[in-house]
Amino acid sequence: MVTIEKKFMKSAFRPELFEVSEKIVLMADNVEIDYIKLIEFAKKHAFSELSLPKWNLPVFPEKPDETTLDFMVLGNTQNFAYTDFITKQTYVAEYKGNDYFGAMGMWASLKKAIESGVPLLDGEYLSSITYKELEKIYNEKSNMPMLQDRLEILNEVGDVLCRKYGGRFHNILEDYEDGEAMMFDNGRGFVEKLISDFPSFRDESTYNGVSIKFEKRAQLAAGMIYEKFEGLGRKIFKEGEEEKLSVFADYELPKALSSIGILKYSSKLREEIEQGMPLKSGGSEEVEIRAATIYAAGLLEDTIKHFNPNSKVNQLGIDYWLWSAGRDSPTEHHLTITTAY
Repeated sequence: MVTIEKKFMKSAFRPELFEVSEKIVLMADNVEIDYIKLIEFAKKHAFSELSLPKWNLPVFPEKPDETTLDFMVLGNTQNFAYTDFITKQTYVAEYKGNDYFGAMGMWASLKKAIESGVPLLDGEYLSSITYKELEKIYNEKSNMPMLQDRLEILNEVGDVLCRKYGGRFHNILEDYEDGEAMMFDNGRGFVEKLISDFPSFRDESTYNGVSIKFEKRAQLAAGMIYEKFEGLGRKIFKEGEEEKLSVFADYELPKALSSIGILKYSSKLREEIEQGMPLKSGGSEEVEIRAATIYAAGLLEDTIKHFNPNSKVNQLGIDYWLWSAGRDSPTEHHLTITTAY
């Protein structure tokens, strides 16, 4: 099977992440990739168009300005864990007469608070926001999971913003006014700064001595900004920067790949997932799932382009397709108590 897989290894996103993901997949005990299924799926969908989200629901700002930039980064400091690990209930929030669930509920709560006068885009406020204040923002209709973790992240982020970036998120983005911001630039890019300057954005694991940097929320912040501002007709990032992003390894993507048959789990891991048993954060099973997700998505892009050399598909498009497919699938996804995703 490895010979089939090697045929298509030309992935456009950062080669070091692709190669590390491959190493973990080849060592994995509980997760494997069905390359025949992957090739069949890629061939079937090689000429399909994969759209990108515009993030234009009412819970998002509508203007291509600094406030929207700030808001998109703020939300991604909080973009994790929307299912209560005990009750299995999904977070829900109301905004302008409509209910929004999961991540959209989080965005709704933040926007509602800002519109009511809470200065959530100001680093000084974030550095000192209290548990009671955050509880008031989130827990109007249901209880937000991991609220203490979210508070600690906001306090940390606010402190760093005040010390290094004049108290505002958009100051992390250099050259965005000219549409020349970089996501990755030898340590100076937007994603790299989020990871280096804000500990809560770091999303790294070690598997059998191999280190892998998933950086899900940091990458997602960049991806959402790219997609949001493209939809509003304004460029923030330099042309081609979006091609450097991997998919965002979370719950829904491996769920979709498993449903398709591309990811295959051991009977032990499958039973744990079906029974809703949380996998250890950074444990071998969780890392295998996330690494296989990144590797399989890279191979999908490569294989689609093999069958259709004119395809414009990239990891952002594959991510959105798999995320949407995962949410529509009735199968269970894995659970991990983590702030990474």
